[in-house]
Amino acid sequence: MAMKLQPVRLEDETKLRCEFQLETTGRNPFCFTLIVKFTGDYRDGSAGKPDLRFMVGMTKTAVAIWQPAALVVDLSELRYEWGDDLADLVSPSVAGKKTAVVVGPKCARAIATLLWGTSTQREAAEADFIFESVETAWQAVRHRN
Repeated sequence: MAMKLQPVRLEDETKLRCEFQLETTGRNPFCFTLIVKFTGDYRDGSAGKPDLRFMVGMTKTAVAIWQPAALVVDLSELRYEWGDDLADLVSPSVAGKKTAVVVGPKCARAIATLLWGTSTQREAAEADFIFESVETAWQAVRHRN
């Protein structure tokens, strides 16, 4: 039997976009914070599994490449309405790094329900690792280095 190869591309798995930045004001390269930003529309429910796999994969790859001391996952421009799988990325530790998560108006309510349950009145930013700006998120993980 002959081998059958099918070309694949990350772009075909998700419509989400990802960008990386290093915050480099630390004392040395071992004190840098990696900021991973995801934008776009996260698919609802189980349809979002490919989106989550993309997000986790890109984050783990970036951590492996840049070896940061801490991580900020910026979801401030991500539309996310529901689906339990995103809990794998909304955590105080992702890819073995101290992590802060940034939420925005298109995802904050849904992330609050991930953390506190669907009938919660609490805000996502009430969690000690969730913030409403990249600056405050960076300040939090920077001081935990």
